[in-house]
Amino acid sequence: MRCAFLAATAFFAIAVTGQQALAADPPYIDDRSDAAAVIRSLYSAINRHEFARAWGYYGDTKPAKDFDAFVKGYDGTDTVEVKTGAVSDEGAAGSIYHNVPVARRPTRRARPRSLPAAIRCARSTARSRNRRSSRSSSTRAH
Repeated sequence: MRCAFLAATAFFAIAVTGQQALAADPPYIDDRSDAAAVIRSLYSAINRHEFARAWGYYGDTKPAKDFDAFVKGYDGTDTVEVKTGAVSDEGAAGSIYHNVPVARRPTRRARPRSLPAAIRCARSTARSRNRRSSRSSSTRAH
């Protein structure tokens, strides 16, 4: 009976943790109904790290020389919060251009915590070596 209770508790904990992880995922938005919606869709793809979909929103005029450079530009970026302003449009020779003011605020990924521990280890090793060498030199001097 105790094993069944522990198994049920573990299953419940895993299920709840999985739901929280899914809830934390940015929403999928693919709305091309107007210019501001396309911008929100672009940043939805970036926030979900769906860079091929984000690359596709640019059409023929790409923001980087190639796809790999585009992806590398977001290296270390966790999410980008985006706000759009009032959309204006203008046209000439059968084309319509939309101007969308955009404010972006990127959030960087947290760096791993293991690096400072490695630095401390290196420092403590260096100190112990210095102590040994000073002890051995003072012993030799006597």
